[in-house]
Amino acid sequence: FGRREDPAPPPLLARGRCGEMPEAELEAEEALAAQAQALQQRLNLRGDEPGLRALGGVPRALERFLLSHRLDLDAAADALRATLAYRAENGLDAGAAASPEVI
Repeated sequence: FGRREDPAPPPLLARGRCGEMPEAELEAEEALAAQAQALQQRLNLRGDEPGLRALGGVPRALERFLLSHRLDLDAAADALRATLAYRAENGLDAGAAASPEVI
């Protein structure tokens, strides 16, 4: 049997909200959180809008729109604005349509 080489050292770890994670992942998470906050400010969202809550709330809905648009803040803002307008125009967040079974 041959001589085993030592495995590569583990990645540098940093302490984050989710426990220990590689430093690069922590930086990416922090950058996404900052982008989500910028998106919320750009659209003047309070965070308690029914349509936003139905989409997963803050920060999850904001992060999903950013990630689906490759962190393009303008594209994510346009898409989220259109989605929230559509939900409001079609009453998706009011009355029976807003029941937990539907959302």
